[in-house]
Amino acid sequence: MADGLQFLLVSPPLDAAPCRDGGVLAALTAVLQAHEDAPAAGLSALLLRDSTLDDTALLETAAPIIHVGQDAGLAVLLENRRELVEASGCDGLHVDAEAEGKAFAGLRRRLGDDRILGAGCGSSRHAAMLAGEAGADYVAFGGLEGGGAADPALVAWWADCMTPPVVALGAGTPEEVAALAAAGADFVALAPALWLEDADPAGAVAGLIAAAGGKA
Repeated sequence: MADGLQFLLVSPPLDAAPCRDGGVLAALTAVLQAHEDAPAAGLSALLLRDSTLDDTALLETAAPIIHVGQDAGLAVLLENRRELVEASGCDGLHVDAEAEGKAFAGLRRRLGDDRILGAGCGSSRHAAMLAGEAGADYVAFGGLEGGGAADPALVAWWADCMTPPVVALGAGTPEEVAALAAAGADFVALAPALWLEDADPAGAVAGLIAAAGGKA
């Protein structure tokens, strides 16, 4: 495992059943109880996926998940819903930098320096470079769903040449997690299929950390 490698847990969309029926909360609690010092074990962030929920319902659904994550030392990020970052108490925002284009720099200014701003860049080097220049706290390659894994060569290029941390999204198997870690990712995202949908979420996460060469 590369020195300092961290893992980003990804939730399903907040309107999905596991978010609304307590499944995500229970799985997250189990994972965090198994890793008493989550950041030291390599678990440092949680990304809450956007949904069709209205503002009130999203805030109500997200609140207990945010509370549990932050209490364990995770940085909790909200996807897309920039108008709810402050109200939710989230630590930052993750957006599609390709879709934002030149507006990304304005979003950085509006969000301020106290919250994290992450840039999803798909497979676009151009979008990643623009986002980095505009003040992104990290750039992310790949897709948020498992099966759309970042290209390890793209991750390695960014890690070798650029300063902002790189997040590798979309790993769908332990082997892909290990490959993206070996490529030099600062963070490897764990999609819901890799942890939430396992009968033993804590064991699944420990196995993924071990697959990347870390401390399970």
